[in-house]
Amino acid sequence: MTSKQLEQAYGSTPPTPPFPKSVVAVSPRKKENILAQIRNTKTLKIAMRTDAAPFGYVDAQKNLWKGYCEDLADSLGKHLAQKLNIPSGIKVVKLPSSLENRFELVRENTVHLECGPNTIRTDQKNIRFSEPFFVSGTRFLVRNDKAPKINLNSNLAEIRTGVLRDSTTAKFLQETYPQTKVVDFQGKKGRTNGVKAVTNGKVDAFVSDGVLLAAEIARQNLSPDNYQLIPEKPLTCDYYGLVLPEGDSEWQNTVNVFLRFQQLQNKSLEEYSSLAVNDADYCLNRQRK
Repeated sequence: MTSKQLEQAYGSTPPTPPFPKSVVAVSPRKKENILAQIRNTKTLKIAMRTDAAPFGYVDAQKNLWKGYCEDLADSLGKHLAQKLNIPSGIKVVKLPSSLENRFELVRENTVHLECGPNTIRTDQKNIRFSEPFFVSGTRFLVRNDKAPKINLNSNLAEIRTGVLRDSTTAKFLQETYPQTKVVDFQGKKGRTNGVKAVTNGKVDAFVSDGVLLAAEIARQNLSPDNYQLIPEKPLTCDYYGLVLPEGDSEWQNTVNVFLRFQQLQNKSLEEYSSLAVNDADYCLNRQRK
């Protein structure tokens, strides 16, 4: 959810900034910045995840893009056509991205931005992030019958815990529960297979962002009554931003203004807005302490 939506949920401006401050790009600009490229080619190139409902995924039956990022791409294309005064419109090219290649696609200028559940971070070379558009947090997905054995105050030494390899969640799991029995999942079906592993008992739990777990349960047509997301409050506070190239402040500002003032009514995220508000409320209170 956007900062504006968060403020509306509170009824006023939160007492402390809910999101990390944007980093100002300091690298030299390329010879032709991204807005100039888009103006000259009348084309916007956006990468989106195929495995991250409700943000970006492919409907297997209809072979169509679905989710927040698909709608955002079309909306941004219309916004840029207006901004750049292109009456004929801008062609929006949507390319698949993954957990493994999302940053490289932006670094190599294959796309102008990448949209997905990307936690804002500072350890990626030649990468910047937009202002946050959603907040979520880490939780463990467990079957009801397995829940009693998952004591998050213990070291989880006897627990088989699934996680996506090379994700920020994997780093959190290693640092917080180094003795747990980690089961790595990877590839475009990593989260899908991780949730299936919880279903069939191959792992005791699968750890990821709560909203992604809830959406994957729904996507697999599983009954949410048979599962639990624990704990009630998130273990981490993860702010999602669009992945942008370093060194093009004009493009960063354009994207941030679009995110700040867009009136995108997206059904893909409506179902999870209450979870996001609860997570943001917790994270704000934790930040004030």
